Amino acid sequence: MIPFYNNLERFNCYPEQANVNGEIIYDKSYYDPMKYAISYCLIDCRIVKAGHLHFRKSIKDFTNLNIDRYITIQSLANSYIKNTVACKK
Repeated sequence: MIPFYNNLERFNCYPEQANVNGEIIYDKSYYDPMKYAISYCLIDCRIVKAGHLHFRKSIKDFTNLNIDRYITIQSLANSYIKNTVACKK
């Protein structure tokens, strides 16, 4: 744990205490950077997963392609163009 500096003007903009998953990350006397890093990673993973699922559903609805089968967005676009142009000829 790392003690805070005595700069109360800068610190007063933060809440009294931060809890993530029931663990105290910081309060007025200490800060635990490892707990903060772990909680940040967990929250970040949830956000990335939700974004991926939303993007996957949007592309699936529009193109009927699964983005998980393509390595790049270029290969996805190439497949979409080949399928739509081939169907129109």
